[in-house]
Amino acid sequence: MFGCQKYSTKVFVEILFEQVGHLIPDQTTAKSTQFMGFTRNKTRHFPTKKKTKSPMLAPALVVAAAAVSSVSAWGSLGHSTTGEIAQRHLNGNAKAMVAALLMPEFNRSLGGKTPNWADSWRTGHPETAPWHYVNYIREDGTDSPQTCGYIPAPSTCTGTGCVLTAITNQTAILLNSKCSISNESTLAVQYLTHFLGDITQPLHNCLRDVGGNKAELVYNSKKSNFHSIHDTAIPEQYAAEVGINATDYSAFATHIISKYGALKDNATSSRFVDLRTLRDGYLSAAVEMSIEGNLYLCEKSLFWTLYDANPKQDFNGAYYQATKDVLNGQIAKSGFRIAAWLNAIADECAASVDSSSTSSSSSSSAASATATESGAGVPVVYSAAKASATYVAPGNKNLYASSAKSVVASGVVALISIFLF
Repeated sequence: MFGCQKYSTKVFVEILFEQVGHLIPDQTTAKSTQFMGFTRNKTRHFPTKKKTKSPMLAPALVVAAAAVSSVSAWGSLGHSTTGEIAQRHLNGNAKAMVAALLMPEFNRSLGGKTPNWADSWRTGHPETAPWHYVNYIREDGTDSPQTCGYIPAPSTCTGTGCVLTAITNQTAILLNSKCSISNESTLAVQYLTHFLGDITQPLHNCLRDVGGNKAELVYNSKKSNFHSIHDTAIPEQYAAEVGINATDYSAFATHIISKYGALKDNATSSRFVDLRTLRDGYLSAAVEMSIEGNLYLCEKSLFWTLYDANPKQDFNGAYYQATKDVLNGQIAKSGFRIAAWLNAIADECAASVDSSSTSSSSSSSAASATATESGAGVPVVYSAAKASATYVAPGNKNLYASSAKSVVASGVVALISIFLF
């Protein structure tokens, strides 16, 4: 997801919570789950319905709500489909890990709402916004109409990081903790389910026009932008073309697997699924996924080339026909890669737990298996600008309470918009 925020999201959310705080009652529900020797019996906080009169919000607050809204990468259908494809390809260890770590509202499945969560979470956590993409620029530091190929960090990944940082860090968090049940592990699984989808969308590996967000166009006789049509309009038009409702991600996943299943072996090869090898401080496999997406933008029969040839066209015609298979293929690859990535993580965690249960000496050496340049076991979470290792201490924030507030806030904003407009 690209875009500039004109208002402070943090300030907006704080104001909104003051208005809707009464909608988050102090109610808890306990739930137990076992995973690789761990028993989850966490007390979770859920938003519940409460009959109470909601306060009227000032028009300025509604304007602020509109300012922070954004288009999700791949759109709801695309992300939901990648998660569903992934869920169907998880092995036993990964299914157990997912069931144990996901927030309870996701019903132990990567499909549906789970892969869209990171976009909603970003509203209350704007520091994560850059984690959804990586900017590619020319070696001379300028933007170009078609920027092809990978430029090493830090030029493309600064500040709070990018999608390369995010995938590397969240993978390290799970491996360093041996997938133990914690808020940090829950975040990591849900982040990876989303970011491994984002990185396959070609325009999430592009700087031009803010990833295409500022490249205005017409799609199906309506104003849109170059980024949005690849996230949402093209996948939804294709779903309609094959007779599938845009909300039926399960049927769409079945179709995508059937038509694009042959891409699985290459998409999940060691080039794209590798938890150890680093390149410029990032997992090399993540870099390879990003390069693949970026290079699609330079194809003479696709993307920017076709846009520049006729930016005034209605893009639901010839452009849609030229790009739909590539985008659908990327959705398929994303689902296969999410599954393969989580399978690999869960298998390493399971092996580490099994080893620690039989030998205390082997436990200490197995616990640190994670991404390193040489493959040696060194626990590491990488900073955004350089490859130096830093340990990030787990926070004490109640993840589930925070999630509840984000869900309620998003719902209230939607209701306000419907009510007033």
